[in-house]
Amino acid sequence: ATGSVYNYFKNKEDLFRATVEEGWQQFLSEMEKISRSPEPFLKRFENLMDYGFDTIKNALPLLKGMLFKANQRQLLHENLKKLFVDIGKMLAEGRQERILNISDNPAQLSIGIKIVIMGVIFSIALSPQESIEDEVMRVKTAVRTMINERLIINTSEIQETEVPKLRQLAQSSQPTQHMQPTQTDNKTSG
Repeated sequence: ATGSVYNYFKNKEDLFRATVEEGWQQFLSEMEKISRSPEPFLKRFENLMDYGFDTIKNALPLLKGMLFKANQRQLLHENLKKLFVDIGKMLAEGRQERILNISDNPAQLSIGIKIVIMGVIFSIALSPQESIEDEVMRVKTAVRTMINERLIINTSEIQETEVPKLRQLAQSSQPTQHMQPTQTDNKTSG
């Protein structure tokens, strides 16, 4: 019964906040668990990305609610700050292991993480509902390609099976045919 829910929550906003908080706690806990697993760095990083993208896709209605409703943005902001810190720690570990070529300037690293994560979230959240799956795959492929081509610096210390697997994942996730530019997209004015 509706009345019984409000024995625990004052209103819909409190219920939404509690639901979102519980979801974020589960998400951050699982991210921590993945990042602390005994697997090699790149495998853990790949697992974090997979889990992160799956979570964005599955929690998209809640994310949209937090992104596009002014009274919910603070809730998103608070939790994203925690996520940025956790990802920063993981990337710093990759830098220490001489696997990733990233800034050792904490402010630069923090803003870089923020730009990428917010870009991912907004890109997916602003997609039409019918193309969410394609957008998730397109963004995930772009992030993987960026990491593979721009951030991984020392493959000699990485297990031989990891680098080809990352390259294969980046190449196998090509956009589907309907996402290719159309003739009208290729026309130039003139």
